[in-house]
Amino acid sequence: MAHHHFHRLHGLCGFRHWWAIALAVVAGVSLAPVARAAETDSEFVVQGLDPMEHLMRRFRAGPAVDAAAWTNAPTITWPGLAVLTIDPAEVKDNCIGFVIPARDGDIIDLTAEGQWAELRDGSRVCRVKIHAPDAKGTRLKMFDLDLPEGATLTLGDAVNGEVFGQYEGRGLLLDGEFWTATVPGEMVLVEIAIPAAEVNEPIVAEVSDLLHDFIDLFAAQADAGVPPDGSELPCHEDVACFLDADNPRRASVVKLSFIVGSSGFTCSGSTLADSDPDTQIPWLLTANHCLNTQESAESLEAIFFHELESCDVSTRRTRVVTEGAGLIAATSQSDVVLMRLVKPIPVGGALVGFKSDSIQTGGITIVHHPRGTRKRYGEGRVVQDSFCRSATNFINVNLSGGIGFSEGGSSGSPLFNGTGKVIGQLFGVCLTGPGRDCAGSSQLPHVYGRLSSSFSTLNLDPILAQPDPDDTFEPNNSFGQARLIKEGMFNMKMRDADDYYFVNLEIEGDTSISVSYDTSVMSLGLSIMSESGDLLATAANTGSPLVLQLDLEAQRYWIRVRRIANGGAYDLAIDFDRVAGDVTGNDTVDVDDLIVVLRTFGDSCTAGVAGCGDVTGDGFVDFSDVRLLLETMGLRREDFDTKTWKKQAKTLAKQMKIQLKAIDKNDRKLVKTRLKSVPTAQVDQVLRMLANFGRTCQNPDNCADVTGDNRITADDLRIALSEAGFDRDAFDDRQWTKTISKFFKKELRKSLANYPFLSQGFALRILTTLRTSTPPAQ
Repeated sequence: MAHHHFHRLHGLCGFRHWWAIALAVVAGVSLAPVARAAETDSEFVVQGLDPMEHLMRRFRAGPAVDAAAWTNAPTITWPGLAVLTIDPAEVKDNCIGFVIPARDGDIIDLTAEGQWAELRDGSRVCRVKIHAPDAKGTRLKMFDLDLPEGATLTLGDAVNGEVFGQYEGRGLLLDGEFWTATVPGEMVLVEIAIPAAEVNEPIVAEVSDLLHDFIDLFAAQADAGVPPDGSELPCHEDVACFLDADNPRRASVVKLSFIVGSSGFTCSGSTLADSDPDTQIPWLLTANHCLNTQESAESLEAIFFHELESCDVSTRRTRVVTEGAGLIAATSQSDVVLMRLVKPIPVGGALVGFKSDSIQTGGITIVHHPRGTRKRYGEGRVVQDSFCRSATNFINVNLSGGIGFSEGGSSGSPLFNGTGKVIGQLFGVCLTGPGRDCAGSSQLPHVYGRLSSSFSTLNLDPILAQPDPDDTFEPNNSFGQARLIKEGMFNMKMRDADDYYFVNLEIEGDTSISVSYDTSVMSLGLSIMSESGDLLATAANTGSPLVLQLDLEAQRYWIRVRRIANGGAYDLAIDFDRVAGDVTGNDTVDVDDLIVVLRTFGDSCTAGVAGCGDVTGDGFVDFSDVRLLLETMGLRREDFDTKTWKKQAKTLAKQMKIQLKAIDKNDRKLVKTRLKSVPTAQVDQVLRMLANFGRTCQNPDNCADVTGDNRITADDLRIALSEAGFDRDAFDDRQWTKTISKFFKKELRKSLANYPFLSQGFALRILTTLRTSTPPAQ
C-alpha cells in the first residue's frame, strides 16, 4: 500500500483554540446595546437512555468468538506520528489530532481490502484492521456507506474487542458520509456483517480519511495523553472532591471532541434543560470559537463521566459517548453555540438549569475539562469591571480569591451562579498577569460569554424559555432521528433547526407533501430526498402552504422541514394518491385544473403550490403544461390537426361553462383563446424559439436551446422547423417564403397571441429570412 507522507505541519490546530483574550480582538464588529432578555429560570432534570443500549452493540464475530480470524485479517496501515514533524509552538492546547488522507487522497474500499468469511447461519462478515502507528485514538471518515437491510458496520479496539461504533444503512447522517466514533489506540477492528438473506445485495463501505489522535481521550486512569506542547498543570481541583456524582453542576458538564478542517479538537460544554417541563431535549451549550458549523457539529462526540469515581481515587466512572449534533444557533458576539445532541443524554447525566436575565456580582462555580483531561472544579466571584471584554456581552470572573483555574480544552465550559444555574460559557482569560503556571494561572481574570446577551442576540426564548411542547414525533432533529410518517395530516411543532421524517412508498405513483404554517410567525423550508440521500425537490420562502408534487418510484424517501426563521406549529400533509395534473387538490384531473393552468399561463411558480399551473415541474406555466394536463384527461393534442382541434376546444369550453361563469370576463376570454390555440409539441418549440430568438437563455428549460450554446439562433430554429416537417435546406428562397408563410398563418399566428412581447410581423420576418445551413456557392 502506498503511504501519504507529510512534511512539517504549519498552522494545524491553529485556528480553533482556547483564547488568550488580549490577542483575540474581534475586528469590524459594532457591539450595540443589547435588550435585556426576559427572565427565565429553568430547573435541572436527570434523565437518560436505557442503560443497556450501549451494551447491545457487539461484533457479529469478534475476537472473543474467532481470535484466529482476526489475527489473520488484512491490515491497512496509515501513516503515524513518526512521519509527521510537529512544532509544539504550532499545536494549540485544545488540539488532539490531525486528519490524514488515505493513500495520497485515494478512497479505500473496505469490502475489497477486507477478508470475507461465511458464518454457520449463512451470514457473511468482512474483517479488516486499520493501523495508525503511535495513535492514541482513531476516527474514520466514511466517504460512502451503503449497507443492505440488517447489515452493520462495527468498529472496536484490538485490546479488548470492545465496540465503540456501530452503523447501519447509510450511517449516522443517512447520507453515507460521516466521522465514526473514536476507537482508543492505534489499531481499529472493522467488521462488516451481512445477514444471510442479503448476501447478494450490493454493499458500499469506503473510507477517505483518518483522524490520528495524539492524546487518549478515554485513558483508563482518567489522565489523557500528553500533547506535543506539554501536559496539563498539576494543580487542578478534581470535581469529585467537591460535588456528588448526581449534582447537576457535575453531571451536566461534558468533554467535547470534534473535527474542524484538518484537525481534531477538544472543548468543554454543558447540557441544558429548557424551561418547558414537558420536554427533556438534550440542548448543548459551548463556545463559538470551538466550533460553529453544522459540519463540525455532525462530527461531535459528547463524552460523559470522564471523571474520578470519588475524591483521591484514581479509578474513574464508566464513560459514555453520544455522537452527532445539530447546530441551532451561534454568534461570536457573545462567543456562544447552542446545539442539540442527536441522542438523549445517558443515565446519570443531567440537563442543568440556566438564568437568562441580568447577572449580579457574587460567588460562582466552574466545572471543565482542562486540556482534554478528567473533569475539574473551581470557585470565584463575578466582578463588575470590563477592562478585558465588553460587559454587555461578557462576564468577568475573578478566581484569585477562590480555587481552581481553566486551561485549553476548558473553553465552552459553563459558569454557574450561586444557585447552580448556568449564566455563561468560557471564552478565555485576560493576559494581564503571570504566565502559565500553578502560581499565576488563577490570578488571570477569566471571561465568559454572557448568556443573557446570547438570548437577546440569537432570540433563544422560543427555543429554551417558552413552554411549547414538541409533537409526538420528537426527537427527530437529524437524519439519524428521522421518524416514520404515513399518509395523512399531522399537527407538528418546530422549535429547533430541523424536523426529519421518512416515508415508505410501496407503489409507484404521484405523491404530494405539503406544509402549512402561519407566515406571520415563522418561515419554513421543505425538501424531499431519495433513499440514497439525493435531493429531489425543495421549496422555501414561497408562502404557505409549501407543496411538493412528484412522481415517485416505490422506495423509502426522506422529508426535511427546515426552520428558516423562528418556530411554532405547522401542519404536515402526506398524500400518496395525488394524480399528475391535479393542481386544485381534489384528487382528480378535470376542467377545474385546466382552467387554473390556462389562467396562469406565462407565470413562473413552484409546482404544487396552490394556484400554480406548473404541471411539468419546470417552474414555468406554458403550453407543455396544458398538453400534459389534456393528455391526463384523455386528449392528446398531437392526434388533432389545427382545424379539428378548434372544434374540440369548443366542446371543452361548453363543459367548462359553469366554471367560466365564475371568473371575470377578461380571464374568461383568455382561457377560451388559449384553449383554441394549444399547439402541438413541435409547433410549441418553434413558438418558444421565436419568442427568445437572439437572446441568451435566462431559463434553459423554457428557452428551447437545442444546440447547447445557451442562445437561440438560426441553428436552433432550423432544427425545430425540421422536426415540425419543414426542412429549410430543401427549399430555395422563393419556395421557402411561400411555404413558411402558409405554415405561419395556419399554425403559428393565433398562438403568438400568448406571447405579447413578440409581434407577428417580427416573427414572420425571422422565419422568412431564415437561411439554409450551408450558404449558396458564390
